[in-house]
Amino acid sequence: MANDDNTSSPPRTSQQDSALPATFAERLARAAEEANDSSTRLNTFTDSHATASARQTEINRRRAANKTAYYAFAEAAEHRRQRVCSLMVRHACSNGLRKENERAITDGTGDVAALTAQNEEIKQGMRQLNRENAGVVEEAKRDIEVQGKWDAYYALRSDEPPGV
Repeated sequence: MANDDNTSSPPRTSQQDSALPATFAERLARAAEEANDSSTRLNTFTDSHATASARQTEINRRRAANKTAYYAFAEAAEHRRQRVCSLMVRHACSNGLRKENERAITDGTGDVAALTAQNEEIKQGMRQLNRENAGVVEEAKRDIEVQGKWDAYYALRSDEPPGV
């Protein structure tokens, strides 16, 4: 009874030389070469992965630094906005008082000299306030432009901060 199936012999691979059976030394040399190729591929993959990992680490570091810079900007900008709002309220109150004084003067219901002096005092106070806070107002105007750049930066999810 002959056994027709090939279960007793190992299957041949594409890397085996089908012409002659390999000696032990040849098989050992081939195995060493394959191991070397495998090691080279692994090293190449590891190096590539390490480079990509280092690149991603740098991107993450820059993003964190940019986020810190944005938070510092946002805090300072909010402080300037609050000061500008306070100035606007003071202007509105002063203008309201001046208009009341002018109405009283035109109606003849108040002391013209005292109301005129008070209006002049209000004007001088507002001029002084404007001079003292001119820089804050200009910085608040600039903040609007800078905020637009930061918004665009975050919308694009760029790795470089905006030209602030």
